[in-house]
Amino acid sequence: MLQYGVRKLAHTLLVALGVVTLVFAALRLSGDPAATMLPGDASVDELVALRKTLGLDRPIPVQYVSWSTSWWRCARRSASTGRSRSST
Repeated sequence: MLQYGVRKLAHTLLVALGVVTLVFAALRLSGDPAATMLPGDASVDELVALRKTLGLDRPIPVQYVSWSTSWWRCARRSASTGRSRSST
């Protein structure tokens, strides 16, 4: 019975990792968030500054780890407090 539970937990963690990776990839493929957030007449310096503020100037693997760990912290906090992510 313990072996069954461990195997199910391992499968669940793999699926969760896959979902998080797919969501991150979809967000990255949808375009540059900094360019979307700024108005069309924004200067290149403003675009570079916003990318730095958002952490988009870092390598993709670093962005992935940062994004996935912050997502996990928010989800865990919401589960423990019972509040939605928007109210934390």
